[in-house]
Formats: sequence, structure tokens, C-alpha cells
Amino acid sequence: MAENISDTGDSSTSLSKEENEQPSDQVAHLDSVAFSRYLQKLSLSGYQLPDPYSLPTKEWADRVCEWPPVEYGNIFSYFISTPGMYTPETLQSYKSLDSYSLYYAGHVQTVLYHSVSPQSPVCILRARVLKSQSVQDKPYDTWASTYKKDGRVSAAHCTCMAG
Repeated sequence: MAENISDTGDSSTSLSKEENEQPSDQVAHLDSVAFSRYLQKLSLSGYQLPDPYSLPTKEWADRVCEWPPVEYGNIFSYFISTPGMYTPETLQSYKSLDSYSLYYAGHVQTVLYHSVSPQSPVCILRARVLKSQSVQDKPYDTWASTYKKDGRVSAAHCTCMAG
């Protein structure tokens, strides 16, 4: 079981399906391969992030001034370096992508910030995104962990089909 560093520096255990710990509702339905990929997103070189979906609501803040300096280049680098549907060609014409259209049309709701802990090199940004076809449906729940110092994206997840 991986170690998770809390705000006080105490160790606690991290998320694990196999050891009967309860994963959040957003990831409990994942098959074992997808769940393993999800756990990898939470693991940074020697540091285990908490499951963003399990962090208490009161710990999230609507404070843009706390956000790290995430820029297009940070997002581009993340998408190119991780397996997925994005290629250099599609990212070159990013304005034609569905994700950009959803953002531009106002489907991205309030982005919330979580510092993880004062010692953590990363923070987590989280937002709900309304579906393109029906704003009545339950929105997608997304998060991205980014390095506080320079805005590099270390991991991201969405409850949509692409994950």
C-alpha cells in the first residue's frame, strides 16, 4: 500500500480497491485496468496524491490567485507525453477540438483549487463540465494536478468516456 502525506506530515494509506478501502463514487465503477491507471495518475515520483474525488468539499477554494501559472505549453506537453487521443496535429488546431468548444461555450463550471498540503509540490484544480448535448445530464467531473512552481501538468482525469 502506498503512503499518503497529510497536511500534518502524518502518514495514512492511499486508495486501493484490493484492500477493501472505499474508492470514491467517481472511480468505484472502473474496471481493474482503468482503476490501475487512475492510481498511477495519483502517484508522483515518491509522492502519493490523495484521490481528488475523496477530498472534503470544504477544503476546495474558489481562489484564482492561488492557481499555478498553467499555460498552453504545459497542457500541450502533458497531452503529448501521455497516452490518449491527442496528437501534435490535433493540438495545433486546438480551437477545433470539442474540449475547447465546451470551454468557449461556458460549459466549464467554477474551477476550484486544493493545495494538497503545504509540503506538496503540486496542487489540484477541479471543475465540473456540462455535457455538450444535454446540460440536464449529470456533468463530467474533472481534475488536474499541476506543479505549484511552474504550472506543469502532472496528471489529469475526467469522468467522461476518455477519462
